[in-house]
Amino acid sequence: MLHPSERSPINLVGYYENIEDNFPVVCFTDGSNINSKIGLAFVVFQDHIETEVHQFRIGEECSVFQAELLCIAQAVNWIRTNENLSSNFLICSDSLSSLYA
Repeated sequence: MLHPSERSPINLVGYYENIEDNFPVVCFTDGSNINSKIGLAFVVFQDHIETEVHQFRIGEECSVFQAELLCIAQAVNWIRTNENLSSNFLICSDSLSSLYA
């Protein structure tokens, strides 16, 4: 495992209209609580075409914050395991607290 100082930086940016046009792979993530059921999902677009949808339900004892974190981690793991993808990708999240965690 790399030391944090040796890792590539993660750039946090606010949402800019059409920013996804600059990336061949875009992943949208979200965690939610609906009727006390905690879940998460991420959707992958390649060249503006939806190619993957992944949904998970997790334990009711988890918080939405935990779901958001897990969702981002799942998206990163999915991207890392797909060697045919471009190394230039964008992950979009509405959870600023998760991005700073």
